Amino acid sequence: MTVLVIGALILGFFVSGKVLGILAIYLLANIAYSLRLKHVVILDVFIIGLGLYAAHSGRNHWRGDAPSQWLLLCGLMMALFLGFAKRRAELMP
Repeated sequence: MTVLVIGALILGFFVSGKVLGILAIYLLANIAYSLRLKHVVILDVFIIGLGLYAAHSGRNHWRGDAPSQWLLLCGLMMALFLGFAKRRAELMP
């Protein structure tokens, strides 16, 4: 895992500073999620949505395209729907 994280950060550095920043924020969000945030009811679902946003933003910046706001919104709504559906299923007997 350490080799992959370091490799991703090095690759992000060579692509651009923005991609490196997105990767760093995504890494910190995943560490925080694993340690503590997965127990916070609504915040855990938004962290999952942040992952989709980071992936889309990094890909589009690498290609030189402007990110599609519509696709970002739909991806976030899909992540919220799946996350809340999962939480509801956990509460059902």
